[in-house]
Amino acid sequence: MEVTEEEYEKCVSPHPLFFSNNGDIVFKFDRAGLFYFISGVRGHCDRGQKMIIKVLDIEASPSPQYANSTTPKPHSKSGVAELTPMRIMTESIVIMLTILGAAGAQEIGKHHNKGRTLNVKQVSYHEFEKFVKEESSRPLANLSTPLCSAHQMGSCRMGSNPKQSMVNETGETWEMEGLYVPDTSVFPTALGVNPVVIVQAIAYYVAQSVLEVLRMKRSK
Repeated sequence: MEVTEEEYEKCVSPHPLFFSNNGDIVFKFDRAGLFYFISGVRGHCDRGQKMIIKVLDIEASPSPQYANSTTPKPHSKSGVAELTPMRIMTESIVIMLTILGAAGAQEIGKHHNKGRTLNVKQVSYHEFEKFVKEESSRPLANLSTPLCSAHQMGSCRMGSNPKQSMVNETGETWEMEGLYVPDTSVFPTALGVNPVVIVQAIAYYVAQSVLEVLRMKRSK
């Protein structure tokens, strides 16, 4: 369902298209056009977290994330597109540059050491498409562009047994007594949002566990 511009501005729609917190919902478009998406997370609309997706072309493919793509689409033997980390980054560049252009950005570009920028307001649509294709095809290897990741979580999971986790229910590691982990590493998976309050709660909980152990040792 296409959301009208008026509904988009009000962040209200009788038939809104929602993204989940971690972005795992994918929509299959049946036509090209300008679509307005509203985040399904409470409070996001008030903070301006809305999206414009411009679908340029529709292909007979079960992978709608390629709708805006101008790069080749490799397929495995099963016929399903292989989303390798490098492929995901390349496709993401295509999509993000297209979103920025459709959303009204004056100038777009990416952090490549040989990359260029483009003044969207001063070029034709054909020139815009050419720019997106050229910039997204630049290699990402050999330190050609900065790559970073934020909000790493779940690398030291909390659990009830050492086979499926790194720390126990108190935050203490299974392998070393007295070693505690009080951060987002103990999450079972990445949340997809900034976990400020949850980090504070985890840190407080683990700290209380440490204090309880110290009290027990002191009372002996």
